[in-house]
Amino acid sequence: MAKGSPERDYQRTLVATLEAVGYRVCWVRPVFDAKAKRWLTPTTAEGWPDLTAVGVAPRVAGAVLAIEVKSERGRATPQQLDWLRWWHAVPSAAAMRLRPRDPWALTASMFQQPA
Repeated sequence: MAKGSPERDYQRTLVATLEAVGYRVCWVRPVFDAKAKRWLTPTTAEGWPDLTAVGVAPRVAGAVLAIEVKSERGRATPQQLDWLRWWHAVPSAAAMRLRPRDPWALTASMFQQPA
C-alpha cells in the first residue's frame, strides 16, 4: 500500500471513525520490500486483517471487528479470506472487507452496531 494512496487514506479514515465511535484499533504497518519492489505487511499470521478493533465505549463494549481494507481493484488472498471467515465465527465479532467505494453510511453504521 503506497504512502498517500487512496487505500491508505481510506484506512486512516476508518481508524479515525472507529476511534471516534469508541474502539481501540490495531493495525500492522506495511513496509516496502525494495528487493521485491512491493509492499508487504510482515506478521506471524499470513493474511491477518489490516485492522482489528475492540469496542471499549459503552455502546460498542465487547464488540470485536476484523477488517480487511482493499483498494478498488485489490483482491483478497486465500489466507486473508480464511482469517475473515475465522473471525466471523467468533461470537460478538464481525469480519468485513471494505473498499473506498463502499457506501460510507453503511460502513459507519456497521461500526456503531456490530455483530
